[in-house]
Amino acid sequence: MTAVSRTGVRESGPAGLSRWLTALCIATLLAAVGLRVVALRSDPYAGLSWSSALLTDEGFYTHNARNVALFGHARTDEFNNELIMPALHFVQVGVFRLFGAGVLQARAISVLLGLLSLPILFSALRRAMGVRVAAIATLFLGLDHVSLLYSRMALMDTPASFVAICAFAAWVRGVEREGKGGCWLVAAGALFGGLLAVRGLALFVFPASLIALSGGRREGLRRGLWICAGLCIALGAYLVLWWLPHRVELARADGFYILAQLSPHGPGAIRANLTNALFGYSQGMAAYLLRHSPVLAGLSIWYLLAVRPAAGRSPAERFLTAWLVIGWALLALTRYPAPRYYVLFYPALAGTAAIALDRLAAGERRTLSATGAGLFGGFAAYHLLLLALHDRHGVAAVILYGAPFVVAVAVYERCAHRTEALRRAPAHMLAAAIAAFLLLDGLWLGHWLTHLECRRSTEDCLLGRWAPSGTVMIGDAAPALCMDNGFVAAPVIPGLANDMAPLEQFAGSRRCVVIVEGRRNTGWWQSRYPGVISPGNRRFLFRSVAGLMVGVYPVPADVHATTQGEEQVYATTQGGER
Repeated sequence: MTAVSRTGVRESGPAGLSRWLTALCIATLLAAVGLRVVALRSDPYAGLSWSSALLTDEGFYTHNARNVALFGHARTDEFNNELIMPALHFVQVGVFRLFGAGVLQARAISVLLGLLSLPILFSALRRAMGVRVAAIATLFLGLDHVSLLYSRMALMDTPASFVAICAFAAWVRGVEREGKGGCWLVAAGALFGGLLAVRGLALFVFPASLIALSGGRREGLRRGLWICAGLCIALGAYLVLWWLPHRVELARADGFYILAQLSPHGPGAIRANLTNALFGYSQGMAAYLLRHSPVLAGLSIWYLLAVRPAAGRSPAERFLTAWLVIGWALLALTRYPAPRYYVLFYPALAGTAAIALDRLAAGERRTLSATGAGLFGGFAAYHLLLLALHDRHGVAAVILYGAPFVVAVAVYERCAHRTEALRRAPAHMLAAAIAAFLLLDGLWLGHWLTHLECRRSTEDCLLGRWAPSGTVMIGDAAPALCMDNGFVAAPVIPGLANDMAPLEQFAGSRRCVVIVEGRRNTGWWQSRYPGVISPGNRRFLFRSVAGLMVGVYPVPADVHATTQGEEQVYATTQGGER
């Protein structure tokens, strides 16, 4: 017996909610809560990213709120992260004032918002596409280790994802109310605009809401105007209350983050970025998704390439599809596609994977694109071989590029002659796919749980005991290693903040340089302060988060600048402060 939702989607069970789905939802919620709060002070999982941001960025994005809590004002140096995330900054300030400043309190914000995302996503998808899709998508988003482990970190991405999910839920409510959903659509538009105050990069979700309304011209136009009205209200408030008072500093920050860090520099860079995103191994987006979330990524790619529903896609389905495709395209073009950015499209990835699995389990007739199936088979084969061979040289290149072509042709021929057999997928695919997801994701989570470390907290405490009160910690690793102690931290980011005279601006205070060793910034420091950044002056060398090496260098009391040609070189006197 089946039930039919208001959107016309068939649901299983007399009331649309079978016992096993209820049990699945309860188990998912309990596991999602438990895994997010266990050992919350521990280091981020090293397997999450190749980027040093696993160590540095939590300190960066709690910097100003911590200053307010400890020193009574947000600015202690030139770095001002509240400029790009004012809404999240004010939340952090409130939490730190109530519960104190520390890594546990900062991470609790992401944990709470990540957990609240799950029932909101479930409610939205249940309204739009039925309880089975909602339950599967919630399972995927709640337990996938990438989304889960990033939601344990004090970054901007999980809060931005939460706002995007709330906007999607409001959009669904507005669309389902025929002619009466204006208030909900305005609220959705305002939430889209609010993303600019949490993480501006997440604004790519907004166009998806308009693309999804393309089905009905007049009604779609009216709804689109309601959404744009809400967006304009939010952007107007942001412009008056935040951008105008801080426009000079924001211009510099945006110039660094958007132009220098993210935007590709020329057609050649665009081609290289796209190639890396699709076919790269160590930092490729496709390789990362197929390695970390193979079930979700595989189902979503198969859904996008191989399946065209005969009845067309619903508005919510179009929204999720556009959300995913725009997110993939945008991050594929960027110069710095850090994996933490992927959190912004994981709700759409979970949703499209759930829809694909629901259709496989239902065994409904559909139009299957043989070409798309062939492309999917070739793409999957390529990345499996890439994972096995680890390189693209010599014979490996022939295998890597030749085998997928052969697989694609074979799958195409098979589909061309046996489309009827492939149109009907057995119902047990649902259980098999969920079992595969739980098994593979369980391996990742098991590896994380068996390799828990607290190096950052240990180093933080060691610095607190070793350095005198009032010491200023300076460098890219300083904020992260000062989240639980009382020192002033001054991050140095060349091209953005504290890069003119980082040591001189704190003259008169005890100072230490705390930097990630072996990265680009190390050479920057050595060229400017060779007397400070030297092996003989290094007091500590920590093996820190994700295996990153952190050096701690006391700064002598008298640091002066000399000029050689057009470049400043900084020297130190002997017998200085230790």
